[in-house]
Amino acid sequence: MVQLIKTFQILVMIVFSVKTSISASEIQTGEYLDTKILILAPHGFYYDPDQTREINFTQILPEIDPKNMIIIAPKNNVENNPRCEIYRQIIPVAQYNPPPPALRFKDQATDVDKEIKQVRVGEFKDAKILFFHEYDILRGIQHGAIDLEKILPYRSKEHMLECMKLKDIPIPEFALINNTFEVMAFVNKHIKKNEDGSFSPPLVLKPIFGVSCKDTYILKSKKQLDEFFRKDARKYLSKIYETPTLIAQKFINAPMYHIDSIIGERCPLWTYPFKYTRPPIDSTQNHTVGDYTLSPENSLTDDLIHFGHKVSDAMPTIPYIASHLEVFQPEDGRTMFCETAARSGGHHISDVIEESFKFHLREQVFRLQAGLKTHIPSQVPFHKTPLNLAGGIVFPPDSQGTEDDDHRSVVRTRVILVKGNSLECECKLEECLKNITLNNHK
Repeated sequence: MVQLIKTFQILVMIVFSVKTSISASEIQTGEYLDTKILILAPHGFYYDPDQTREINFTQILPEIDPKNMIIIAPKNNVENNPRCEIYRQIIPVAQYNPPPPALRFKDQATDVDKEIKQVRVGEFKDAKILFFHEYDILRGIQHGAIDLEKILPYRSKEHMLECMKLKDIPIPEFALINNTFEVMAFVNKHIKKNEDGSFSPPLVLKPIFGVSCKDTYILKSKKQLDEFFRKDARKYLSKIYETPTLIAQKFINAPMYHIDSIIGERCPLWTYPFKYTRPPIDSTQNHTVGDYTLSPENSLTDDLIHFGHKVSDAMPTIPYIASHLEVFQPEDGRTMFCETAARSGGHHISDVIEESFKFHLREQVFRLQAGLKTHIPSQVPFHKTPLNLAGGIVFPPDSQGTEDDDHRSVVRTRVILVKGNSLECECKLEECLKNITLNNHK
């Protein structure tokens, strides 16, 4: 355990050291590809709002002349940054707002969408668009890059669940909700109400167009449901919406896994499963949540990879994206779909993948979107299984958090590594994560 903690300390220093900015004089000159690139960068030169991981576009795309790259980013993230001089143009926007979530208000273009429309004329008419944020995939609708029918299942929980039903993939019981009567109808049909007012199982309510765990409610009793009706229901259950805005589900009390993929032109190029130490929704309740790479020797690994491929096959194919799938693994062994998204996993997950497989998922997706060759496992067979096993921890905001521009807590993360990929290494890694979690709660 002492050795694991030493490894953990070293890796924290490695993973969270920020590279110095590259200057224009450091860029290698030579023949570049004649490719125009438009980059959507919601956090400027960083992957995340708390700026723990820098994006170096010239390093990721050395074949592309920086003078053929235009970047749209929030003004406060790029203002006075010396790296801006490297690129053809940096377009600062006052607010990097997501598109309207329900995709119904197409006339409400954001500042980002207006800038994209202006860029995609003339010389940059056919520019390749690079993005990694879940919201930005929606912009393909307004700019003609992707069909609405293909995008909806990645952003609408209603549509993604219907895709699973068509392929007979197990899903939790659910119902579309547009008013309080429909909530109560679901509770009366699917939720047992105990004498003390508690629910068995709890009721889950989440926005159809929600992101991650934001605004997801786990209601464990009639009292909590009544409180939801009093305080929060109005912003979702309103007559102004023509279609349902919430989904109701039964809570599934089972271990959770995430299965991450890189999607190529028609199918997954790489897929691998990881186990959560506890459900990710718990991070919103001030709990420490971790996850780790499964060993190739784990009996579930191949089954979860196969399940990930089944889900990819059930979803419309959008070329060159990352996919982050979450699943339940009940005691009966029947893997159950939770939800999926056209993005890489949040927080530290890309770092865990990099430590395990020696490639950075988001960077390889950027290269695919730019039409370049990648270094993902399908092209490097040696890396089809993890070289080492890595795990990550998301600490609750009250222990190490700050506030971002939306006044939401920004959590801090840690990444640890165990040399090797055996089942024994997986057990050591799981134990190390548990110890860190226990120490954090003392």
